[in-house]
Amino acid sequence: MKNKKQNFDSENIFAIIQDLPNQLIDSFASTKIKIKSPKIFVGAMGGSAFPVDLLTTLFTEWNACENLKITIARDYQLPKEIDSSYSGIFISYSGNTEETLALLKQAQKKKLQDLILISHGGEIAKIAKDKGYSYLNIPDYQQPRFSFGYILGSLAKILCNSKMLDLPENKITKSLEKIKKDFASVDVISQELASQLKNRLPLIYTTEKWRHVAKVIKIFFNENAKIPAFYNVFPEMNHNEMVGFENPGAEFAALLLNDPADYPQNQKRMSIFSQITKNKIKNILIQMSGNDDFEKMFNILELGLLTAYHHAINRQINPAPVKMVENFKELMK
Repeated sequence: MKNKKQNFDSENIFAIIQDLPNQLIDSFASTKIKIKSPKIFVGAMGGSAFPVDLLTTLFTEWNACENLKITIARDYQLPKEIDSSYSGIFISYSGNTEETLALLKQAQKKKLQDLILISHGGEIAKIAKDKGYSYLNIPDYQQPRFSFGYILGSLAKILCNSKMLDLPENKITKSLEKIKKDFASVDVISQELASQLKNRLPLIYTTEKWRHVAKVIKIFFNENAKIPAFYNVFPEMNHNEMVGFENPGAEFAALLLNDPADYPQNQKRMSIFSQITKNKIKNILIQMSGNDDFEKMFNILELGLLTAYHHAINRQINPAPVKMVENFKELMK
């Protein structure tokens, strides 16, 4: 495996994945910015956007204030309800994402006064400097999806600084230190999962609570392993999507992300789904582990990211570049 990594992981993405817990620790320590309004609009795309979804997954556990409202747009058009009573956060790893820049321009026209811009340079950084907006610089993590720990931590700390989120920072840091110690064992499990996925398309299935986590792991497979991948949630998928496995037409492997604390009927649904589709698709039950929702979320994201990474290496693919995305951007110009 070491030689394969050396041959195909030219940008040492493995080391970035291993360092993910430190992204959160660093961002907690360095983020000093506050935001004014609990009504927050976020403009972002792709790997710059999904940390917002992950953050909202933790709102209950981290005691978000009652009137906190986050609206996110992954498009060119600012939602009609956004006005000057909102604060705005605009995130673009490159700093040049055209949809995010279009949203920022509209927010300026609507006279949003409290704006935070987050990027690794580019046009976003220039606008922040010219207009005097609050600005956070994302360190160099090669690609947006590999910076999600830093963005997630920064957003959480901004809300904590603003008394909108009760962030148990010491507890989180202890959890992250444990996750760092367990990395090698998680890596072994991920290699085994990657071997089971050979020549199969991944399906990421979980329950509604963990919807955003499933979506992010699906993205890891798309961008790292360069293969189609799909996600859905129980119980909704039992009412429609699973019928497709009567005649699947392709080789699939379903990664069933099971939270032991989830509603018992949903766990029963996972079990029955595995039984009735066992001759149609490969089902792999993955138990989510951790003392709280944060640990469960980070553990399963790390496992998913490593599995997609090893799936890429096994297929002799460099996990870092996203050439089709870059080519698409050039054609859009």
